[in-house]
Amino acid sequence: MKILEIHIYGYGKLEDVRMTNLREFQVFYGENEAGKSTIMSFIHSILFGFPTKQQTELRMEPKKGAKYGGQLVLFFEEQGRVVVERVKGKASGDVKVLFEDGTVGGEEGLQELLLHIDKSLYQAIFSFNLHGLQNVHQLKSEDLGKFLFSTGTIGTERLMTVEQQLQKEIDQLFKPSGRKPLINEKLKEVKSAYEDLKKAEQQNTGYGQLIQRKEELEQLIRLKQEQIHSAQKRIHQLEEWKKLAPIAKERELLKDRIESQSLSFPVDGLSRLDSVHQLLKPLEAQLKVLLDKRDRLEKELEEYRPNEELLEKEALIQHALESLPLYDTLQEEEAEWQSKVEHLLREIEEIKEKLHFPTDESKLEQCDTSIFMAEKTRDAEKKQLRLQEKKLELDDEFVKEKQELEGIEGQIDLLKKELLPDDVREAKKQKLEDFTNKASMERELKNIQDQIDLYQLSAKKAKEQTKQNYYQFLILCSILLIFVGWGMLKTQWLVAFIGGIGFLSLLFFHLKGKQSSNEDLRRKLQALKTQEQSLKEQLNNQDSSAIGLIKEQLTRDSLLQEQLTMLKMKWEQQNAKYDRIIQAFEEWEKEALAHQKLLARLGTELSIPEEIALRNIHSAFLLVKKLKEGYREYQQSKAQLEKKKAARDKIKEAIFTLGKQLGIEEARSVYDQAIQLREILKKELEKKQTFSILRERLEEVLEEMERVNKECSFLLKEREELFQLADVHSEEDFRLLGKEAEKLAEWSNRMEELQKQIDISMLTESEIKEFMAIEDLPFVLEEASAQLKVNINEDEELRQELAEIKHQIALLEEGGRYGELLHQYRQLQSALDIDAKEWVKLSLAKEMLRRTVASFKQERLPTMLKKAEEYLAFLTDGTYIKIFPKGESNGFLIERKDHLLFEANELSQATTEQVYVSLRLALATTIYRKMPFPIIIDDSFVNFDHVRTEKVISLLKTLKENQVLFFTCHLHLLDYFSREDVNILKESIDPPIHSQ
Repeated sequence: MKILEIHIYGYGKLEDVRMTNLREFQVFYGENEAGKSTIMSFIHSILFGFPTKQQTELRMEPKKGAKYGGQLVLFFEEQGRVVVERVKGKASGDVKVLFEDGTVGGEEGLQELLLHIDKSLYQAIFSFNLHGLQNVHQLKSEDLGKFLFSTGTIGTERLMTVEQQLQKEIDQLFKPSGRKPLINEKLKEVKSAYEDLKKAEQQNTGYGQLIQRKEELEQLIRLKQEQIHSAQKRIHQLEEWKKLAPIAKERELLKDRIESQSLSFPVDGLSRLDSVHQLLKPLEAQLKVLLDKRDRLEKELEEYRPNEELLEKEALIQHALESLPLYDTLQEEEAEWQSKVEHLLREIEEIKEKLHFPTDESKLEQCDTSIFMAEKTRDAEKKQLRLQEKKLELDDEFVKEKQELEGIEGQIDLLKKELLPDDVREAKKQKLEDFTNKASMERELKNIQDQIDLYQLSAKKAKEQTKQNYYQFLILCSILLIFVGWGMLKTQWLVAFIGGIGFLSLLFFHLKGKQSSNEDLRRKLQALKTQEQSLKEQLNNQDSSAIGLIKEQLTRDSLLQEQLTMLKMKWEQQNAKYDRIIQAFEEWEKEALAHQKLLARLGTELSIPEEIALRNIHSAFLLVKKLKEGYREYQQSKAQLEKKKAARDKIKEAIFTLGKQLGIEEARSVYDQAIQLREILKKELEKKQTFSILRERLEEVLEEMERVNKECSFLLKEREELFQLADVHSEEDFRLLGKEAEKLAEWSNRMEELQKQIDISMLTESEIKEFMAIEDLPFVLEEASAQLKVNINEDEELRQELAEIKHQIALLEEGGRYGELLHQYRQLQSALDIDAKEWVKLSLAKEMLRRTVASFKQERLPTMLKKAEEYLAFLTDGTYIKIFPKGESNGFLIERKDHLLFEANELSQATTEQVYVSLRLALATTIYRKMPFPIIIDDSFVNFDHVRTEKVISLLKTLKENQVLFFTCHLHLLDYFSREDVNILKESIDPPIHSQ
């Protein structure tokens, strides 16, 4: 099945929408709210009925008064083109199906076309959307394999859901080791009631024997009733035979007489022979008249025989004569097309003058002037205007911000000139601080002098320690040198090496420690003496009269510092704004450069010079498109002109050729030649008409002769057949044999009457044959009556004894607790039986489901999996090559090309989705290949990267048996399709209006 056209009268927000010429792979592109989901719902509703008000699915009735419903034009291999229309009516809508041969059907006809598939199964097998992939995302890892198996068998996860629901209900009823399930609890109650009943039963002596005797009596009474019924039936049969015996015996006698006769005579033979003679005489006279009439008509036919060669060309002549009005029309149209061609040439020249650059028609045809290119050029030109406006805005902002920045910098320079130099400010601060901290300076001077004394003492001690360390160093060096000498003398190179390394290391550290120690002491002592000298100078140079002036200078300088700090902050802010403008300029230049490249590329694609493309790309595109259309229309118009000329010349040539073939003198004009052809054809047609009338009369005479001959032959043959059936050779022998046959027929009629009387009786033929052997019927009837009385008496005795037994049982049950316990036990047992039946029903359902799945695995799953493996290998570039069903559980194992097996939950998310897509497509193309319905896909691959997306779309394009309807709101996906395959849906302004 393929969808050729969609016509929406009114459905949701869509009104009077028509889509024609839908392709094998049709893409519907539209932004959000453009109506993609509405179109998908419309297709489902037309095929399977509108959703009822009790269902949760939206009915999507139009709110603006449009007619609810629409049409689908479908194509089927066997039925051809079929129009399906569904409008508002009963719950699911009134449907009308119009077939190509003109017949009209209803809902039943539509169901036959759809092979009785329902909406849910169609959506599960042939509809793709994000819902299925979201289920893959949300499933637990242990359920993922079952979900994929369920999807690969029936197209949805319902198989897994049904299995889980059945197991849940079974567990709620009964578990072998459970306590809380319903049947487990009732089993305990029944067991307890049975134990109580047995205890009460033991207390009623003889109760069991009475129950046993009661059951025996009931069985004997049933047997006795059967014997009574059988005896009564036997008596009725004997009484019936008593009435029927004379009739049966007469029938047997007639049967023997008829079987003893070996007479062979046709039925109603004498009357049939008389009828043949009566019909044969007038036919012979009629045949003679017809022979005379035939000879006369044959002579007249020879006189009016027409010219067959001329008549053979009648159709050609008529066609040529009928072409004369067309000849005039073609002349007029030729003039019109000539005028149009000249007008188009003038328009093309005007467009070329507007373009101001040379154009090549061959290159022009290769230019892309589609709506996609129109949008690109229009957007490019708009962007060019926006960039120019943005440049002007940036220029104004740059000048403004630069002026602001330069003003702040001027203020900063003025403030810096008024500030004290850093060294002067620090000196004044130091003087003020020294005057403030004179006591502390004196204490600091005392401390420094103490430290100098301490360091001098330390230097003296260090000198003594150095001398002592020097002696130790000499001893260690001597020992190590002895090791070196001994090792070299004894060729113990390792000892000599270690001794040498030790000596050098000791020498290095000794020199380094001595230098560093002496240097540190001298440096610290010199620093302390310098501080001592500085403090002494500061204490000597302090002047109390200048302190006030220093304070005023420092206070003013601090105020200026604060103002400078504020200006610097303001400068940083302004500089940031200035930098942003500079950065905006750089971004604008990048964007402008990229846009110029785009304009240049578009100009190259449209064969437009770069300077024009940079200024007016869209205007140039419109002129190029108009020029291309003009060239195309010019070529078409020129072709039409040539076509009209050729058609006119063909008519003229045909008329003159016919005249030449028929030997007619060639006329000056087409019209004169046509008149001569018409006259000669008219004469021959009149002769032909007369000839046809005579020939029809002759054919009628011949047909009548043939009919009369056949009737005569038939009658003679029928007479011979009558003689053959009677096995005679003359009419006299036939009539004698007929008299004997009439007598035999009377016997047969009498036997039929007797058989009717036997048929209405209650006895069968086998019973009649049995009763025929009875010699003394009264004795047998009396014996059967006596046996019936005996059986009736015995039945009454058994019933009396049964009544006494029941009375005794009732007394026992009423007198104690046994009756209550028995009633309670039977109630519990009855309730347990109901629950047990429900458990058995659910268990059988689960087992049937398991066997069905097992059968599917063995018979149909291998074919589907083989196709799914092909799809998966294609989608993953051969990374995953095999899909294996698990042995006992519902799930799959996926084999990688290195022959490692993975559970479904061990695969990556994207690979799991590829497995899901492979199974769904394989299911639709193998198991459901006899139902080649359209596959509907709603943005199911938006989570794929560009590689996986390209793969899955390439795979969809290989599905030749199924039409594919692909709905998307993603513009980048359109690059994978040709423009002819894309149907762009206009974006809706109003929000969608749905009706429940």
